[in-house]
Amino acid sequence: MNGIENFKQKLARHKTFGLDTPCFVYHFEANPTYFDLTQELFHSLETRFAVTSTLTLAEILGYEQVYYNKKVWVAYKNAFLSAPNLSILVPNLIICEKAAGLRVKYKIGLADAVLIATTTEVGASVFVTNDKILRKVKELEVLILDDFLIR
Repeated sequence: MNGIENFKQKLARHKTFGLDTPCFVYHFEANPTYFDLTQELFHSLETRFAVTSTLTLAEILGYEQVYYNKKVWVAYKNAFLSAPNLSILVPNLIICEKAAGLRVKYKIGLADAVLIATTTEVGASVFVTNDKILRKVKELEVLILDDFLIR
């Protein structure tokens, strides 16, 4: 079975999933290494639901090549906000408390902790990322995009 088929099967087991910032960046930039995977990921939003945080938008728009190019900035923002079946949540008190616990327990960054807390708060059971350090999180399944690349 190839990497994309394996990714598709793992994703199909979940009705709702969380998305990390690199998923959006790779997709918007049509990154040749990851585009087949992110295309599958975003195509699945026709039949599944995804969640992320407003922090993701801040991270995407904060890349220098995006921030200083108004045309790209607007295009990325519009693509982000118009993704079908994507909920974009503002971190509330419950999410922040969960994120604090995740940061202490796993020694991960604030943005990652908030995104994972957001994902678990809506009952999603999988988080898609390319950050290998998040493998240690046990509150949900973590899918690392690099794991599905054919080398």
